Amino acid sequence: MKIRLELLNLITGFLLLISGLFNLYRGQFEIAAGWIIFGAMYLVMDNYSPHQNTSSLLDKIMNKSRVVFGWVGLIASLLLLLYYLYR
Repeated sequence: MKIRLELLNLITGFLLLISGLFNLYRGQFEIAAGWIIFGAMYLVMDNYSPHQNTSSLLDKIMNKSRVVFGWVGLIASLLLLLYYLYR
């Protein structure tokens, strides 16, 4: 069985995000933000420029997820920085 690298990174990224959410639920904000940022990086690390001429559904999903989780990583990083500045 052959699995595309993008699919493996997608699964890994979501698992890391879920791990961060578990830590957030437990009240461990710093650890949660780290895992969420790391998971978001995994979701966008394959390709930084979306392919405009993709025809496969998986490629379209991957391109959309890179944009969405790029923003998730940015927002979580900003929140973590603000947390450290004002704590």
